[in-house]
Amino acid sequence: MDFAKDYAKMQMVKDYDPKKSAYKISFVFTDSDGNVINVKSSDAVKGLSSRDISRQKFELCVNVYADGHFELSRNQQSNRHNDSVCQR
Repeated sequence: MDFAKDYAKMQMVKDYDPKKSAYKISFVFTDSDGNVINVKSSDAVKGLSSRDISRQKFELCVNVYADGHFELSRNQQSNRHNDSVCQR
């Protein structure tokens, strides 16, 4: 994932969602200047651990949507909004 190369640090964050009684996984990327980007996980990658993501990094991409949000997904996954640009 070239997107990850632009950032010095990636951190996986687990937040508990009481409405769904489940954990929600997201990622925080921080560049060398301290700028932070929050990236949601798509349904296709929600079960992956940080080790899995590292192993499968060439199969993943970060979709950047027109509204400014980011989502980690698989390369071949079709974009449900059709307004995203995949950054590998």
